[in-house]
Amino acid sequence: MDDEITDETRILGRRPGAKSPPPIDPEATTLDTDLTQPTRPTRPADLSGVPTRPIESTPPAQEPPAEVQSSLPSDEETVLVPQGDETVIYRGPGKTGSEPPSLPETTDAPKSASADSADLKDPVVGFLVVTKGPGRGKYVGIGHNQNTIGRQSSRVRIDFGDGTIARDNHCIISYEPRGREYVLRPGTSNNMTYVNGDAVYEPVRLKPYDNIELGATHLLFLPLCGADFSWDDDSDAAE
Repeated sequence: MDDEITDETRILGRRPGAKSPPPIDPEATTLDTDLTQPTRPTRPADLSGVPTRPIESTPPAQEPPAEVQSSLPSDEETVLVPQGDETVIYRGPGKTGSEPPSLPETTDAPKSASADSADLKDPVVGFLVVTKGPGRGKYVGIGHNQNTIGRQSSRVRIDFGDGTIARDNHCIISYEPRGREYVLRPGTSNNMTYVNGDAVYEPVRLKPYDNIELGATHLLFLPLCGADFSWDDDSDAAE
C-alpha cells in the first residue's frame, strides 16, 4: 500500500508516497564563482562630509636643570624638583624597577675637627699639630683648664680618619692659668697615650715641641700661653 507509513519514511521524514531526491554526483558539482578571475577592489567610503577635529600637538618635554640631569640614572625614574611655588616632574629614559635617584643636595662644608667647632668657648692657649698619620698638617686648639681629647665626644676633637683614637676621653690636657703649666694624663678609655715615646700612666708635665702619640697619630705640642704671654695679662691691662 502506497500510503502505508513504514519505518523508513518515519526516519527520513518523507511523506508517504513522495519520491526520493536523485543522488548527488560530487564530480558534477561546480562553483558559481570563478576563482581564477581577479577580484575588483572595493571603493573606499567617501568621508569628505564627515567633520574632523584638529590634532592637538603635545608640547615638548621640559629639559631638567644641569644639576638634575647629572642625577638622573639610566633607569626610568620620576624625579620631583621643587621650583618656587611649583614642582616640576622629570623622567629618566631607561628601564623600570630600580631605586629612585636622590636629588642633589646643598649642604654646608663639613666643619674642621678642631677645638673651635667643639665645646671650646674660652681663648685658645695652645695647639696640637698633626705631624704623622691621617690629617697630617692639620691642627686643633686647646683651651683653659681641662681638655678631653678624642675623635667625637670630647672637648677637643681629633677626627681626621684615625679610628685607633678613642671616641671620647683618650687623654686629658690641662692648662693651669696661675702656674701657666700644661699637664697631660691618661683618659678613661683603654687606649694608650705616649709622650716622646714613653707610655703615660700618670700625669706628665708637657714642654714645648713634645711629641704626643694617640693611636697612629702623632701630635706636636705648641704652647701659646706661658711665661711671656697669658690672656690674663691682657685682661689686666684692659682694666
